[in-house]
Amino acid sequence: MTELEAVNMLLRSIGSGAVAALTVGHPDIANAIACLNRVSRKVQKTGWWFNMDWNVVLQPNPVDNLILLDDSYSTLQCVNAMLVKRSGKLYDTYNKTFLFTNDVQVISAVRILEWDDLPESAQDAILYQAAVEFVRDELEDPNKQKELQGEAIATRITLDKEELATLQHNRYQNGRVARARGGVKPYGMNSRQGRFSGDPDR
Repeated sequence: MTELEAVNMLLRSIGSGAVAALTVGHPDIANAIACLNRVSRKVQKTGWWFNMDWNVVLQPNPVDNLILLDDSYSTLQCVNAMLVKRSGKLYDTYNKTFLFTNDVQVISAVRILEWDDLPESAQDAILYQAAVEFVRDELEDPNKQKELQGEAIATRITLDKEELATLQHNRYQNGRVARARGGVKPYGMNSRQGRFSGDPDR
């Protein structure tokens, strides 16, 4: 689904006509785009399999010792928990400084992706939640809002299921589990139990 298709769906939800491009002058298009972007950011800030970066190393600029963070960064979990994003830069809240002389190890980082980079399940969940809020703000039609809320719940459930399935798949790709499932004792067919059992992560 393109962003234009998503915006046109929002426009149709309030009875407005579709547009041929996002740049077309339209009384409701700016509000539709703003609503879609707001909900997209809100949903993505949770952190999903598709927008989490792991083990990131941030390097300070050798000239001014600043670490600039682009707008896509939402949340950072650093080895040093006193580091946060502020004014587009990494900030040390303990030492109260933007200056860094060493690289910074980031455990995980949530990025806000552009619409076209989102998986279909995320697009659907964001779109229908945006439709609920758009109808609420523009029409104040509780019946229409209730109808869309059902679709929003269904698409969010689909997104949650895909998240769980992906995490489960990734869990069984780690080295320890792969060895266990590959037949390395004590989990292999030569063991007394003859099959995999128990929690290999313990």
